[in-house]
Amino acid sequence: MNSFRQYLQIALVGLFMGLAELVPGVSAATIALISGYYERLLRALSQLTPRNLLSMGRLTGRAAWREIDAGFLLLLLSAMSFSLVTSAAFISKALTEFPVAVGAFFFGIVSGSGLVLLQQVWQSNLTCLICLGSGVMCGFGFSLVQPGAMEASGWHFFMSGLLGAFAWILPGTSGGLVLLLLGLHGTVSEGLSLHQPSVLIPIAGGALFGLVVFSQLLHTMFQKARQGLLLGLVGLMLGYSWKLWPWQVVSAYQLIGEDSSIPLAQEPVMPHTYEILGGVDPMIITALSVGLFGFASAFLLNRISEIKHD
Repeated sequence: MNSFRQYLQIALVGLFMGLAELVPGVSAATIALISGYYERLLRALSQLTPRNLLSMGRLTGRAAWREIDAGFLLLLLSAMSFSLVTSAAFISKALTEFPVAVGAFFFGIVSGSGLVLLQQVWQSNLTCLICLGSGVMCGFGFSLVQPGAMEASGWHFFMSGLLGAFAWILPGTSGGLVLLLLGLHGTVSEGLSLHQPSVLIPIAGGALFGLVVFSQLLHTMFQKARQGLLLGLVGLMLGYSWKLWPWQVVSAYQLIGEDSSIPLAQEPVMPHTYEILGGVDPMIITALSVGLFGFASAFLLNRISEIKHD
């Protein structure tokens, strides 16, 4: 029964991770961090080295799976992939028709997550303050980076996959955001939808290489300075969270085809300014209600973490 409950918890976290990855500026790693599975995810990903994968050929049965925690990784990523595939159209429509409500929900989740995690690791000393402050400044600084226009080539696709993997594994950022900043989001999206090998192969290669390298780095850092790293990651998440503010106005966009576009840069504004500039209802009551629900969801995800250790 305990095993079934644990599998259900992992699948639920994977579903939430998939939903988070569909929202620009939100990372699946944020959900993993809140729910207490982040370190286990890093440890499992760090084992996916060529040497370990080749050595698995000499192992049989459960030993091979336990070697890299393959059961956990497979269930979590399968649930995440299922959520991505089944919810993409719904989230896309929600972001178009109800951007304030969606932004408020994830702003609530990130804010609640920051509070939960700070309660767990914060201590009143200078080292903690420096780690948290450094993370906040890095997150805020990253949010100010302006979109570029990188040339579409195999090497650049590989690098975008590498940087995207790094962003994916860090709470508060996302791989899709990196593609937007590099100016390759439209090209990569088109290549993926058309199954173009010239795009798929270098992107996948860069992403796999980045996941293994950066997960090893972060896993080692967790072993040597867990508290400081956690505070830095919380700060990174909070520093970037202002980009999830429900009321945003588009200041730059990229054309996709002849009749569609995606926002490249958005600026947070107050509700009354949002109403004036956009000519739409700021939905303040709705945003507050949905934001509180997202805030409470962070505590629910943290409760999942506590239950799995019971």
